[in-house]
Amino acid sequence: MTEVHNDIIDSVVHIIDTCAERGAFRGKELQGVGNIRTALQELKRRDIEEVEQMAQQQAIAAAQAQAEMAMATVPAVEEKAKPVTKKSTKKNTENDWEEGDYK
Repeated sequence: MTEVHNDIIDSVVHIIDTCAERGAFRGKELQGVGNIRTALQELKRRDIEEVEQMAQQQAIAAAQAQAEMAMATVPAVEEKAKPVTKKSTKKNTENDWEEGDYK
């Protein structure tokens, strides 16, 4: 359904509500009119959910396409850099320094 259909549904529901408020329906007609009103509202609710799901799917597809494009533009790294690990064998303390080292 489209936005125009939802506007029509809203208008028909409004007409039903206005007629009911003014007493345009007999008591035995109220259940049938109420069923139509409920069915129209359910139809609109489903349409809104479908539109939201399609928007989410489109957003996911766009994000996936962007990720694929980003991955295609990044050059492949053939060899990982090896981390340099150099451990000091001696800890510096205050006693290790001589007076001339502070210049």
